[in-house]
Amino acid sequence: MATYNKFVDAVNGNDANTAADTDNALATFAYAFATSTAVVADTIVWIRRNLAETISGTQFAKNNGTSIAPIVFAGCPRVAKTTTGDFTNGSDSVTNVASADMDILKHIARWFTAPDGNRYQIRKITSATQIELNRAYIGTTASTGSFTIDADAYKAEWDALDDSSWTIKKATWEADSDNQAYITAGGLNMRRAWQEMCNMRFEGTGVTTAATSINLKYKNVFFDFRSSGLQPFLTDTYGDILFILENCYIEGTHYGNHFLRTGNIRASGVIFEDVYYIMMPGFTLGEAIFQKCCFGVGIASSSSEFSSLRGGINVKCINCRFNASVVAMSSFNTTWGYWGNRIGIQNYDLTDGDNRLYLPAKGSALSNDGSGADVNLRTGGALYVIDVFFDSSASYLGKRNQKDTLSSDGFAGILFEHKIWQTDLTEKTYRYYVQSDTDALTSSELWIEVEDVYGNITKSTQSITARDDADDWDQYVEAACTNQVAGFVTIRGFCAKYSATKHRFIDPKFQIDGSDIDTIRPVWVNGESKIYGISEAAGGGGGGGLFFGANW
Repeated sequence: MATYNKFVDAVNGNDANTAADTDNALATFAYAFATSTAVVADTIVWIRRNLAETISGTQFAKNNGTSIAPIVFAGCPRVAKTTTGDFTNGSDSVTNVASADMDILKHIARWFTAPDGNRYQIRKITSATQIELNRAYIGTTASTGSFTIDADAYKAEWDALDDSSWTIKKATWEADSDNQAYITAGGLNMRRAWQEMCNMRFEGTGVTTAATSINLKYKNVFFDFRSSGLQPFLTDTYGDILFILENCYIEGTHYGNHFLRTGNIRASGVIFEDVYYIMMPGFTLGEAIFQKCCFGVGIASSSSEFSSLRGGINVKCINCRFNASVVAMSSFNTTWGYWGNRIGIQNYDLTDGDNRLYLPAKGSALSNDGSGADVNLRTGGALYVIDVFFDSSASYLGKRNQKDTLSSDGFAGILFEHKIWQTDLTEKTYRYYVQSDTDALTSSELWIEVEDVYGNITKSTQSITARDDADDWDQYVEAACTNQVAGFVTIRGFCAKYSATKHRFIDPKFQIDGSDIDTIRPVWVNGESKIYGISEAAGGGGGGGLFFGANW
């Protein structure tokens, strides 16, 4: 519960009021955001859903929150809603929704518990009686199946408020339409730290958060740019900000749309529709992690929908959905995709989409299920193999990326990183089986390195010759390691050879001392891929891997 609670009511409020309760609410968001001295750290500013405010010019945040006491601007929470609909196994459509009030302004991006007991998100509103889910329904087909849409964020805090002495009761606010409070603005400069926007809708042209501070959060926010062009919304001039987005919906008009211009982003449950550049080409450094997000699934834009920053950005997409053109990923290696960027896609829990790694100006490493003619799976191996295609025609600042440009160690693309908790203090040999379709590779062109708990590294020394056929899994790379104490052993795979036509294949189900390790599985922790061995530490231990797990 926040220490302070302030209120904004567009109909009954007045900016000369104290904002202390619903009877003395302010009238405008702009005043609460940029002027009021009553809005300080550890404050929730409750905004009634009757707000429809147009803000001209740029408004600058008045005060800072703190890491444990942020300033939260929250629309009055919508209550939970139970209704019924027809669910079909394997389909992401729910039809015949009994409440017949499905509307983009009321329910888009909200989560609910379905008849199968699992969690789903409303990705698209097709009509008043039909919705689309963020993933296919995995339960048994259920006609008139009951489901409950979650209440909005901060509902518990709202319920805890004592309105016994207020003339305007909470129930009056709760009776408003489920449409979120919305703001049309020319610019909101959240130059202060630890601020959050929640349960709101932003719309208009050129709405920009030109932040110069840290840790800004948007939760249950509808960024509505369907009727106008969208300039960069989340803009980080200095490259040192962390933007957090949770359960948000962003819809644009495709052309001229740019949503993110920052290198530090954590997005979970965010739906992007018809946004031309989700990440605008910029000049900032950092990392972007997208978990359980949807990219252009309902309203496909183009392959450039997911353009990366040009500034050393490291992008991770975990259990996300993409439209067909985005999956083609042609834009991931466009002219905006250079300068050290890397994009990893890790889909373990969702069936829609596989695992991919894109190294702009190098090439790609995609998961391959062995169903084509290019490679067959190894007997007893993983369900997918890593298909490495580093194209020598890729360019960096106009120069071809070949291993003679830089040393192979310094320029190699890391393909995966696996971590194993190892308590056996004897020497262990870690082996990965590989194929090369038509050419030979030296140990400086394809290799693994094994790192012990103290950072000592050994590299594989095997050379690889061209395979006999798609079933030829006789060759491998391996390296040994002796842990001095119990701890994580880290294995990384690298490739530094480029070719316009040739592929290399790696089976990510490795062996220890010649035996396949069937018990090792990826575990997701804070967006990272972790691998645990047979002698797993109690509670899983610490440390995170990078990009891909054992079944890739």
